[in-house]
Amino acid sequence: MMLWRVKGIQLSDLNIEKNEKQYCYKIEDGEHLTIVALGNQLKSTLEASKILKAQNNIKCDIIYFNTIRPFDPKIFLKSINKTKKFICIEELSKTGGLYEDCLKSSLKIPEKINSSHISINDFIHD
Repeated sequence: MMLWRVKGIQLSDLNIEKNEKQYCYKIEDGEHLTIVALGNQLKSTLEASKILKAQNNIKCDIIYFNTIRPFDPKIFLKSINKTKKFICIEELSKTGGLYEDCLKSSLKIPEKINSSHISINDFIHD
């Protein structure tokens, strides 16, 4: 069984924890940083995680969302409660996208959470 919309990535090849509705998956277990990916960005996220581990000994939790609606933050919140920081990698704009949902959810954690994102800049058409 392949992850939705991510060609060539088999569920059986990954360490998977998933929510009951299968909108969110924990792909890798780490302790230093949570990387949140959406859609086709999972491949580049897995590559980045390997590089961070090999070059800097940074072990990442990788959280994969196959959709942002409905947004189910349980696995994400469990991860950032441990790492206290996350980066979101998506092909959507940061306003109204996965990063915004993650940022709002992170407010439920009492400690300060550091975050960043790689997404499309918001712009206004003339």
